[in-house]
Amino acid sequence: MSQSSSSYYLTLLKTKFREKKSKPFFKGGLGSLVIKFGNTFLQFGVGVALARTLGIEAFGIYTFVYAIIKILAIPTELGLPNLLIRFIAQYHSNKKWGEIKGLLKFTNGVVLVISVLIISISMGLVYGDVIDLSIERRVTFIWGLALLPVIALGNIRGATLRGFKYFIVGLVPESILRHLFFLILLLLFSQIKGAKLSSVDGMFYHFIAAFLSYSFGAYWLFKYLPKQVRKSKSIIETKTWLSVALPFLVIGGLQIVMGRIDIVLIGIISNSKNVGMYEVALKAATLVSFSLSALNFILGPYFSKYFSENNKVRLQKIATVSVLFNTIIAAMISLVMILFGKGLLSFIFGAEFLGGYYSLVILIVAQLISVTSGSVALLLNMSGHEKKVLYVMAFSMTINVILNLIFIPKFGIEGAAFATLASTAVWNIYLSLYCFKKIDVNTSILSIFNIKL
Repeated sequence: MSQSSSSYYLTLLKTKFREKKSKPFFKGGLGSLVIKFGNTFLQFGVGVALARTLGIEAFGIYTFVYAIIKILAIPTELGLPNLLIRFIAQYHSNKKWGEIKGLLKFTNGVVLVISVLIISISMGLVYGDVIDLSIERRVTFIWGLALLPVIALGNIRGATLRGFKYFIVGLVPESILRHLFFLILLLLFSQIKGAKLSSVDGMFYHFIAAFLSYSFGAYWLFKYLPKQVRKSKSIIETKTWLSVALPFLVIGGLQIVMGRIDIVLIGIISNSKNVGMYEVALKAATLVSFSLSALNFILGPYFSKYFSENNKVRLQKIATVSVLFNTIIAAMISLVMILFGKGLLSFIFGAEFLGGYYSLVILIVAQLISVTSGSVALLLNMSGHEKKVLYVMAFSMTINVILNLIFIPKFGIEGAAFATLASTAVWNIYLSLYCFKKIDVNTSILSIFNIKL
């Protein structure tokens, strides 16, 4: 282009705000950002409440068990939330009501069946003494298993509403209500008991909060589901859905494993106190990328729509505006946390968590790499390149696990943080280059300067 990078970007912004078709994007983006901010604030608040009301040892046990539960939940959802967003957006646009009804029956049925299987197998392993757990870890784990179907069905319900572009009500139950109820229960019962809570208490209150939030979400889905869907006869396309869902399953699973495997390995190799310190650093670092996560909730349907229409111009505009916005927010948050991180950790969580500061700095760098790379994995998933994302994620996870096994024994939680940094850099940089080559869309921060990758 002959325009300078600055005039190009100003033109891009003016075009986005003037185009009527862009209004739903920005309206949804603003609402999603507000909800994500609330979600981030509440999750952070829950983390603080858990650390304060449980103490570092019980908090470490809770975190270790919940990390295992998150990994066990991977096959429970079978990659179905992304499948729902992608296909419901397409089916709704083409008025394929029967396919939507069939998809909803299929996804909910699969979640229930797999949840029962995982819970049954896990309970057998625990009570058959195949897995050696302390009494507190065992009971905490049992209540964690009860969370599996509730959270999985909640995510299915939320993805369904977002597929219909009801972004707000699709996000509120899991992003706001679950954490709000959890926070209230923690603070209430810590005052009633007048003493430190156990990890069992923490997981039980989490289960109650998840059940309450799911009830609200189920009501909203009943209210907003199109009448045509209810009246239609179900059309099941199992082969098509599974062929798409399985790569999503592995991709989503690999992302969860990469996000939780360091916690599990620290819990196995080290101790519960180090798990607690690392979890606090991880929660603080994720504040850096909260706006990226917020916009990703609504970008999926638009990426799918514009790619199917071969509208590369609109794809690039959305990618550029979102990555610039996310980078500005991330940079400001990172600066504050690096400069004042020690004081914040000590003041907010307690002096016993101060040892997580250097891990926090390393994890902030990892988050900045993700933010400046943009929504690259999401765009590739929504444009039929999910298998490539799968292969790259698998390779990155392998690097992550190997580095964790090498560095945790030598460097403790700082070693785990470096493993996360290295694996994050690998998949973000590689996928950014691949996306530009195959789709001709630059999702990275370099796109604001009109720089070709």
